[in-house]
Amino acid sequence: MTAERFKNMRWVIIGLCFLANAINFIDRANLAIAAPHIRAELALDPTTMGVIMSAFFWTYALCQMPAGWFIDKVGVRVSLAFAVAWWSIFTAVTGMVHTFGHMVGSRLLLGVGESAAMPSFAKAAYNWFPHKERGIACSIFDSGSRVGSALSLPLIAWIISILGWRGSFTITGIIGLIWALAWWFIYRDPESIVILLLNKLKLYWLNEENKRQNQLKINLKFLGQPCFVIGLYGD
Repeated sequence: MTAERFKNMRWVIIGLCFLANAINFIDRANLAIAAPHIRAELALDPTTMGVIMSAFFWTYALCQMPAGWFIDKVGVRVSLAFAVAWWSIFTAVTGMVHTFGHMVGSRLLLGVGESAAMPSFAKAAYNWFPHKERGIACSIFDSGSRVGSALSLPLIAWIISILGWRGSFTITGIIGLIWALAWWFIYRDPESIVILLLNKLKLYWLNEENKRQNQLKINLKFLGQPCFVIGLYGD
């Protein structure tokens, strides 16, 4: 990676955070849009449906501080890949359940995963952006929530019209898993990239030094031959 590519990498990172936040809010809105279909199929009354829709927020609120500790412990590459994969799996699981208890359980576990999202985005912005650019970095990833909310209604309604409400949860879950894989392979902390660049630079200079030494030996050998001849026949 060149210095220019390293400099531009921060915009790729924050763009990925923007996408993850958009996916996050599409997943959140999925249940609300699918609620009439879920109530009809599972024979749920409004109160029961209200419990299901609020379950996500219970664990989401409770796990915010533990999620922050986890992010500081393992780093944002691991934390965000794990969080998005976790909530995507339980988004897909929501489309597979058939009882009230299982529905509540899947929403509780969804909240656990999503609790690490915003702290991870903030950590990525802190890692990659100088303090004078962190405001714009945070505004970029935060705008993903608005874009996700705006896209969720037509997108989820369209998927439900084709695949049903269960299919909508499966599709959005798969999208999140694809994102998690991309993040895992793309993201690196800037310190690790700097070390890699320094190691490459060190290797380059070592190679150049070896070439210089080899050329010097050749030159000395070449110069030594005439000296030997002059010494032999000089008298």
